[in-house]
Amino acid sequence: MGIVSVLFALSVFSFSGDYSAQAVELPIYNLNQALRDDAASTVRLNYRTAEVSSSRDAQPETTIYYYLADESFNLETNKKVSAAATKSSKISYHKADINNLIQGTTYSYRIVDDVTGAVSKEYSFTTKAATNSFSFIAASDANYRTTSSYQNFYGNTLNTAVAKYPESAFIMHTGQANSSLSSEAYWNGYFQQAGSTYENYPLVASTLSTGSSNKAFMLNHNLAASGNDMANSSFVYGDALFLQLNTKLTSTANITSHIKWLGEEVAAKGQNKWKIVSIGDSFYGASSNTSTIKKKLEEAFANLGIHLVIQGNEAAYQRSYPVKNGTVLSDYPSNQTIAAQDGTIYVSPGASGIEQKAGNSSKREWINVASDFSSSGEKKLAEKKMYTNIQVTAEKIEVTALTVDGEQVDFFEINHSATPEREAKELTLYALNNAFGTDAKTTRSISWQTDTTMTFSQPFVEVVPEGSAFTAENWKVYSGTLEKNKQIFTKKATSKVQLDGLTPGTTYQYRVGNIFTNAKTGSKTTYYSSIYSFTTDTEQAEPFTFLHLADSQSSIAGYAPYFGNTLNQALNRFPDAPLVIHTGDMVETPNEANFTSFFNAMGTKMSGTAFLPVLGNHEYKTSESFYQSVFNVDSVNGFPLNYSYVYGDVLFFNINSNYDSTANLDKQIAWMRAEAEANGKGKYIVVSFHKSPYGGKWTSSSSSVLGSKNIKAKLVPVMEDLGVNLVLSGHDHNYIRSYPIKNGQPVTNMTDTSVISTSQNGTIYMVSRNSGEKTYKLEDPKAWTDVRWAPTGDITGKDNLPENTVFSAVSVTESGLKVTVYTAAYQVIDSYMITK
Repeated sequence: MGIVSVLFALSVFSFSGDYSAQAVELPIYNLNQALRDDAASTVRLNYRTAEVSSSRDAQPETTIYYYLADESFNLETNKKVSAAATKSSKISYHKADINNLIQGTTYSYRIVDDVTGAVSKEYSFTTKAATNSFSFIAASDANYRTTSSYQNFYGNTLNTAVAKYPESAFIMHTGQANSSLSSEAYWNGYFQQAGSTYENYPLVASTLSTGSSNKAFMLNHNLAASGNDMANSSFVYGDALFLQLNTKLTSTANITSHIKWLGEEVAAKGQNKWKIVSIGDSFYGASSNTSTIKKKLEEAFANLGIHLVIQGNEAAYQRSYPVKNGTVLSDYPSNQTIAAQDGTIYVSPGASGIEQKAGNSSKREWINVASDFSSSGEKKLAEKKMYTNIQVTAEKIEVTALTVDGEQVDFFEINHSATPEREAKELTLYALNNAFGTDAKTTRSISWQTDTTMTFSQPFVEVVPEGSAFTAENWKVYSGTLEKNKQIFTKKATSKVQLDGLTPGTTYQYRVGNIFTNAKTGSKTTYYSSIYSFTTDTEQAEPFTFLHLADSQSSIAGYAPYFGNTLNQALNRFPDAPLVIHTGDMVETPNEANFTSFFNAMGTKMSGTAFLPVLGNHEYKTSESFYQSVFNVDSVNGFPLNYSYVYGDVLFFNINSNYDSTANLDKQIAWMRAEAEANGKGKYIVVSFHKSPYGGKWTSSSSSVLGSKNIKAKLVPVMEDLGVNLVLSGHDHNYIRSYPIKNGQPVTNMTDTSVISTSQNGTIYMVSRNSGEKTYKLEDPKAWTDVRWAPTGDITGKDNLPENTVFSAVSVTESGLKVTVYTAAYQVIDSYMITK
């Protein structure tokens, strides 16, 4: 510059009037504001001046003159601050902090070249207002490029965002600002796209760069940076602490430095604040990020209570499920309301610039909500570029993701409330069954099947007194065991839960549940059944009625119209029956197809009424562990489904008569005597097993295969010794009631067998007609046969109809056992009373 020019500039520079009208305009480039903790009284500016002809040219020095809205630019009266300049090649970058400003106030300012006197156009800024509530705009991936094949939409996106949310406190940008972070030309393009938005709104920028790229980033921003190549920065604004991390720095030392810095910043400034992190890269996006920095920082975020992480580099909107301690809570009970203590939410604000991708094309388990502008036409539309508005108050963070044309892609909030009440996910259960456990007054055994294609675990039952709400204050939760079946239902698993500590004579409501664990993410989802109920036995014996049926075996298609109908009719007639005894041959063939039809026919009818079966010959030594698993009753003496129980004034024995060798029957006899001594005094005794020693052709045969020779020889005397009142069986597929059996012989000289005294007349042996489709020819009576029945027109056993299946109802009173035998059409085919 010549001497004359300098003198002219100095003379002009001293002018005190409207100087800007006389001065040469000073071009300012890449102007942006940054934030620090004292945003109410300080503004940080960053800009660059024009490129000089040679790197040897002098570095421009600039001063900022600032004044209130009702004042004018004046070199003599305005306050001023000198900017620090850094030269890089032919360009000078200027940074200035303007301090001691008035809170919530708009200022105008101009930048003056200290040497030439050139003056910039007028700009303005506004300091933070007194309120702690605010909003800001988050955008990502402006990704400025220079080639003609790309359209740079970022400026249009920003203009739309600030037009809709003019009160925004600042703009946050994450991800790629431009496609060549070390190139000043690309940074120029990026800032030119932003235009006046960055002049009027502070910029919160996260970098994803190292080396020369990071140097260029730092030259173009005036951050309150510290640590890790000066690329991390933080500030407090209102009720939030913001932390910007350069996740491009991934060495062990860098990661350690990141975590140390985060801890120090949160400890110093994050108490009682929302904690929001921004990162240039993505931890929970479309790709499977398993990097060390992701794992370590994710752990740090959880430990420090980071509420929201705003990610970049995805070119799509994405919102994760809450992530807590490395577990993705994909079963979180609410999609729009997240309790702050429940984990960190990761958000990618959406493609604001050139590139746009489908948000979850890879079907990542952690992505809850994602944009899906996947067609080539949509990807190119300026109208489908995105930004996210984030509102912050002391109570909550509200996040709204929008397209330029106003489509709301997502909305959610993070608040300080309790975890939202969980909406139950429906559990598809199968073969629900309950038994009495060890004591019908105070215990219950619940079992059910679930599909092994779902990785279920942790079965539980929630129990409340009838009429109470299912809340933590009311329920008692019982946990159980889950085991994959090795037989028959090999693609299902059995859940078993034992309930104890129940109150006698009380009706309870319950629902069963399983926890589903996502193998990929570790997240856990709770699945609940419908609500069912049962009633415990009373403390003092009261009258009750139990049901008996047998031989439900059918063709695959026959279980529902025969067995299912029989069970329905029985329970419809006696809805308060506490138990159903099934005396064997539940299925024709113990395989998956038959048992599937059997349990489908049963449905959830046994949710409140205990189902207490014995095994028939069709179940003999076949998949025995399956029966124990499914029906959840005892296996005394090593024989599956061999057990006893007391209900009301009755001691019940359910005996597995498939084990009918002398040695096995001796075990049964010893056990029965001990049980009767301990629990049967003064009670009625009812014994159930499959093959009756006093039935028809099939049960009375002397054949060692089909008959019950040993049972008759060994067990019948014991029945009399123990004072057994009634023996229930099946197998013959026809209804047969014996005369009373005393001293091993039928008592046939009674004038009235509708009332039988066990002590005087003997034990009654009753065989139920089939409850299923399969029936046999009605055989001629035996010497012990008192009553037999087959429907008219079906004595051949070939034309069985669903209405001709049979069930029995046994009413227990102080007077005796009142037995009424019904068809499924409610025809009474027999009725009698047994007394002690």
